[in-house]
Amino acid sequence: MAYDEEKVRILIQKIVDGMGLSRKVSHVFYREDYQDYRIFLDGTHHCPIREKLINVIMEIDDEDVKREIEFLLSHAMELDEWEKEEATEGGDYKSDLSVDNSADYDF
Repeated sequence: MAYDEEKVRILIQKIVDGMGLSRKVSHVFYREDYQDYRIFLDGTHHCPIREKLINVIMEIDDEDVKREIEFLLSHAMELDEWEKEEATEGGDYKSDLSVDNSADYDF
């Protein structure tokens, strides 16, 4: 079950604040195809977190899962230059590729 992105953002921000990181959660996007949430920190770093981890932390507040999320957040990857530009342009960032299924392919 996917939670509302805003609820996940608030939860992750609480975890980030508890860790003492100076970064803020700028965006959260749920990617159904990957079954994860892509967390953007200050528009400069990103971190994918599996939906299962979010489900557990939302339902039972498990300390082991919280530590795993903290580990993932502390090792967030820096965005490439082209990703930074898109991630900071009003929150319309789309991380997935679009596929034209209407095209006729002759293999």
